[in-house]
Amino acid sequence: MKTNRNAIAILAVASIVTLGACQSKQKSQPASAAEQTEQAESAAQKMYDFTMPDPDGQMLTMSNIVGANRYTLIDFWASWCGPCRAELPNVQSAYERFHPQGLEVVGVSLDNDRDAWTGCIESMQLVWPNVSDLKGWESAAARLYRIDAIPSNVLVDSTGTIVATDLRGAALHSKLAELFN
Repeated sequence: MKTNRNAIAILAVASIVTLGACQSKQKSQPASAAEQTEQAESAAQKMYDFTMPDPDGQMLTMSNIVGANRYTLIDFWASWCGPCRAELPNVQSAYERFHPQGLEVVGVSLDNDRDAWTGCIESMQLVWPNVSDLKGWESAAARLYRIDAIPSNVLVDSTGTIVATDLRGAALHSKLAELFN
C-alpha cells in the first residue's frame, strides 16, 4: 500500500513539473556557466524597452508605463497556455492588492490569434494593459527577454531596473509585500 502511495506521489510531482509551463518548440540548451552568471546578475540589469499594440490598436511603450509606476510586472502569457490561465487569478489578486500602492501589470501575449487573445482578456477580466504583436513565440518582446516558456514575468522598478523574474504564486505576493512595505 505504501509503495502505491509513493508511486502516485511521484507521478503527481512529475505531472506538475511537466505541465508547469508552456514551452516554445525550440528546445533550450542547458545554461552554460556564463549564462548562469548572466541570469544571476539579471536582477541588476535594465529592462528592454519595446512598443506594441493593445487590443484597440493603440501603441503602448513599456518605458512610459514603467516610469509612471513604482513597480511594473511584465507578464508573458497566452490564451492557449493552461498554466498561464491557471496563474492569472494569482496575478489578478496581486494587482488588486498592490495596484493602489503603485503596481502596474502589463500582459504581453504570445498569441497568434487576435480573437483568442481578446476573448481571454474579456473572459478572465484582465483590467491592466495588455499588448501583443500576434507573432506567438516570435514576439518581439519575448525575443528581447529570451522567453522560451510561459508563464513568465519580469518585475521592474520605476527606473527600469529588473528587480526579479519568474515570480509565481506566493513568491509574487511575498516579493511585492517586501517591496511595498
